[in-house]
Amino acid sequence: EDVHSSLGHVVTLPREEWIEKYHEMAPKIQKALDTLKKELDTEFKEKVQDKPFVCGEATWPDDHPALTPPESQAAKSRIRRFQLLSSDCAMIRDNAARLIPEFEDEQFFGAAPGVKLNCNKVKGTQRCQQLNCYRSSDDALFRAHLWEFKKQIDQCRPEKDVPTIEAEEELGAAALVNAKKAALPLGMATLSEPKLWGRHRRRCERQRVECFL
Repeated sequence: EDVHSSLGHVVTLPREEWIEKYHEMAPKIQKALDTLKKELDTEFKEKVQDKPFVCGEATWPDDHPALTPPESQAAKSRIRRFQLLSSDCAMIRDNAARLIPEFEDEQFFGAAPGVKLNCNKVKGTQRCQQLNCYRSSDDALFRAHLWEFKKQIDQCRPEKDVPTIEAEEELGAAALVNAKKAALPLGMATLSEPKLWGRHRRRCERQRVECFL
């Protein structure tokens, strides 16, 4: 998978259509995040954590990297996609709360029957109240592992244009500030049509504030 591949394009939608699309896309976003998080967590524990030689060229005949070059590149791509999707997810969650009038109307269900999502659920039910973007204090250990994973891979083959988790959060905040200068018609929104793991970005607003979905 190409680490530099396109993550989607942006289309403009009316506010009501944005809300309708949110209920369609939220389960897919959550499922994508859940899958990426599980894959990265498993791979870190099996091939990175406490391993003396993760990737790169062997300096001794008996050295064997835990990750082959193709595996290292695939992991780099998954980390990048998780970082971007997690950042977008946080903005989508905030924008849904801002645009959807009733708290109960933010709820959504699984992407398919029998599919369990690791979302923030309504107490005592399987209904999702909000997206889980894996950015809470409960995810601190996973995010520390993700940072260590990327650090190890970057030591093998640095990727200067792929942001760290902290840099991605700063970029997301800067984008939101710059977005306030956008002059979209009231009630209009923009939506990124994603690939399977793609970004879901929208410009949606009540008072010319750029949002992402």
